[in-house]
Amino acid sequence: VRARLAAHADSARAGAPLDAGEAWAWIGWSHLRAGHADSAAAAFRRARALHEMSGDAYGLAEALLSTRRPADAESAARIVAAPGMDDAGAEDVAASLWRAWAQARLAGAEAATGALESARRALLAPMTPDDVREHWARRIAPLLLEAHGDAWSLLQPLLALSRGRDEATLRLAREAGIGRTPDEPFDRFAAALAAHQDSLEAAPLRAAGGRPLAVRTADGFAVRAWLFPAGRGAPLVALVDEPYPAPGAGPDSLVAQLRREGVAVALLEPRGSRGSAGRGCAFADDGWGREDALAALVARDLSATSDAAGAAGGIDPRRVAAGAVGPRATCAALAARTDARVRALVLVDPALAPTDRGPFVAALAAAGVPAFFQTGPASVEANSVVDRVAAMLPIRQCRVAESRAGGKGLALFSAGGTEATRLSRWLADAWSSPRATPPARPPRG
Repeated sequence: VRARLAAHADSARAGAPLDAGEAWAWIGWSHLRAGHADSAAAAFRRARALHEMSGDAYGLAEALLSTRRPADAESAARIVAAPGMDDAGAEDVAASLWRAWAQARLAGAEAATGALESARRALLAPMTPDDVREHWARRIAPLLLEAHGDAWSLLQPLLALSRGRDEATLRLAREAGIGRTPDEPFDRFAAALAAHQDSLEAAPLRAAGGRPLAVRTADGFAVRAWLFPAGRGAPLVALVDEPYPAPGAGPDSLVAQLRREGVAVALLEPRGSRGSAGRGCAFADDGWGREDALAALVARDLSATSDAAGAAGGIDPRRVAAGAVGPRATCAALAARTDARVRALVLVDPALAPTDRGPFVAALAAAGVPAFFQTGPASVEANSVVDRVAAMLPIRQCRVAESRAGGKGLALFSAGGTEATRLSRWLADAWSSPRATPPARPPRG
């Protein structure tokens, strides 16, 4: 795909430079998600030379930071602080955080105290997206600590979310927490904080009848799933959850209705979130710059979840569905491609980033399994992507259903029994049909 984009950019350069620049930008993002930081930086530079979009500048800055070279970090700060960038995305939270970070890097943290304090307040604002908060709190907190600002307000939530398993966050929180935990040693405080966070996140899952399921992964990383059994020999739907579930988007509605139909559910917490936080991947943000590799790992985690569910409750290996909630749709498609037990794919409120769409379609086409897309009225843009993706696959392979419920994620099943009954009937049909043989690829030449 990168080669085709590059060829298109070269052919469009003279007559359509904006189009050529966009092609190079997507090459940059594709390299960045594969961990090719230097190649990504080169592509973003070519994109900037052609159409000077602010997104290219921020992409180049991210690529330079990903090299982890001090000189490249300095270059990234100068790019973001360049004249004209103040107007680019002026109302965007991430853009304001970039500017505060760049100011602190170039002028020194103490000279940028006001900008860093504004960034801290923006990160703590309720409307700031969780992924932005996690990504940027880890960059701003060390600078606040250097400027003798309130880094603790950013680090304490990070310490809880990571369960104390991220060494950099633990070290910074220990320094920022001096004098804030006078009644107990810091290590004991951190352990209690992690336990409290885990209890809060586990409560709705336990209330819905779930029990924790330790999953043995191929690389030895400890991940956790929640099993909602439905009797020995029941079919299984194994879903990888969102890293940042929306408020009120618990599994109770879907799980209760599927279990009434005799279907067990296993909900996998993705690497870097909740009970699947561990050293080397304590935050969902730790997948940044290696999304392709992480997707393959999570796909294998889904298969391992089916193994663990079978060992714990005796599922029917002939009736297994894999799936995902939100942005992990490609992981589920990869699991369907590599695990012969998977006979159906369930995608709840799928959010396919532009760089995910091609790999997702390719994996689903190779798997040849039927796919059920549950969409909702709140995800207008994502739904249009689902429609385009479904149109690229055989018409009998895809079923797209829209929920009457508002909200996002698993909340789409909260309107009543109609959505889950529709899904359970579709699953019964999918499991009764033999797994399709993927079409042979035409020979090259």
